[in-house]
Amino acid sequence: MINQSQDIPFEEIVNNESLILIDSGLSTGKPGEAWYRIGVYEAKKYSELDADILHKWIAELRDLSNLLLRPNIRTVEKVVDEFVYTRELLREKLIKLNGRQMTIKKLHRDKYRIQQGCEETEFKKGLLEELCFLYHEVQRVAKRTVLDHFDQNKFNLLERAVISIAEVSWAKRDFSYPYKNSFRKKEGDSHTDEQLVAAALYLSILDGTESCILTKDSHIKRILKNAYAYLTCNEIPINKIVLEALREKPIRAYFVKGQGTVDLEVDTS
Repeated sequence: MINQSQDIPFEEIVNNESLILIDSGLSTGKPGEAWYRIGVYEAKKYSELDADILHKWIAELRDLSNLLLRPNIRTVEKVVDEFVYTRELLREKLIKLNGRQMTIKKLHRDKYRIQQGCEETEFKKGLLEELCFLYHEVQRVAKRTVLDHFDQNKFNLLERAVISIAEVSWAKRDFSYPYKNSFRKKEGDSHTDEQLVAAALYLSILDGTESCILTKDSHIKRILKNAYAYLTCNEIPINKIVLEALREKPIRAYFVKGQGTVDLEVDTS
């Protein structure tokens, strides 16, 4: 396996790779990460939303929506599920903040006091509403890109194998915690990363199709590396066939950075 890291223009990858798998983390991030907690979750009223974070999020979702329209972009079902989950999370936040807004209006009937914060409130409310709508559009477009031609029984077996490999190898170790707590299992893990890796492996081994994964998630790199190591182990004779397939129809994993560049982190050729 070739393991290298180099700055490559994002557009070069998008234009030159024949089949690209993407995950939901290509936007600003996922619920539970710092941007969501600080920018949205902790807000008790519209004026407390972080407009800068919402603006960035909206811009990245627009880019993601446009990316999903390209013919070489594909994804998996669990990525769409994550978009739906985030959309519903934002919708619930809108309902809660609307309720809070009505309560404030009832408590402060002085029109002047209400009007003072009205402009900021409506502006930030509009941003959150736009964000929720964009997530609806992204999940709608992403649903059309889901790989659905797989033999489901074979794919399910491969996916379960990748999940097992990720678990026993601690590929999803959380490096954001102190060392003594760093092996803590991720709660409520939907195994989206594993499904993406399983899809890439299926394409290479069973479909004879070259592919790559675009991600901001370092877990995917580790899962792919560990799955490759296990599936190509010399001690298992059939794995020689798998190794040959992964070399002839390689999988590449690109880590998306800022400034429109990516690092090639895994290449099975």
